[in-house]
Amino acid sequence: MELHPEIKNFIEKRIMPDNLYLPQNYPEVKTFEEFQDGYRFNGTTGEIYTGTKPAEFRENWYVICSNEMNDPFYVDLSEQDRGFPVYFSWHGAGSWEPVKVADDLNDFAAKLLSIQKVEKDKDELINLLDADFDLTIELWEEMYVSIEEEEGDDGEEKGPSEWIKGKVVIRDIGQQKMKIVHYLKDHFKLTPQQALALSKQKDIEVDQGHLLYLKGLVDYLRELGATAEFVADKI
Repeated sequence: MELHPEIKNFIEKRIMPDNLYLPQNYPEVKTFEEFQDGYRFNGTTGEIYTGTKPAEFRENWYVICSNEMNDPFYVDLSEQDRGFPVYFSWHGAGSWEPVKVADDLNDFAAKLLSIQKVEKDKDELINLLDADFDLTIELWEEMYVSIEEEEGDDGEEKGPSEWIKGKVVIRDIGQQKMKIVHYLKDHFKLTPQQALALSKQKDIEVDQGHLLYLKGLVDYLRELGATAEFVADKI
């Protein structure tokens, strides 16, 4: 598909602040439609996810980037005259509830750049979010709280424990079973039946890497109701 110049320009900037809640994944312009896998369609089964029901992804919505948890930031192609307001939704929540996080693409880029500029200074970042961001929006509020709760991060190097390698394991999916099933379906690109079967297994390994980058995923899974933990590799 031919991308609008404003969308193309935003994607090519690839602004990636150092925060799990903010964009970390961008499509290439030439593979923009492939990047919609998991949102508009299932690339494995060919199932189309777009529709007009309240829980479905709308036909005019296109994902322009996503965060570390694959939560999408997207635009509505019918809103070109408004400069493409940017929306956000939690991935794996069972339905798509669009929340406007920026008035247009230029505003979104400016927000990301302003965060990137002060991200190494915790106090400055907190002040920026307090002054220039709408903290009634859940995304900005959760990001704000997560930064407030950080300890000893203010520009210092991470301690050795932050660089421990290991894996994230779901020990128990909890009472809100379908939230975890949806997460597994989207994360592993499974069919609903495959995701349901996986959810019944014991100790589901969902990711590998360093603790520094995976602790946000552990928190996210716990928010969905699962019992999840980071398990360090044996040395």
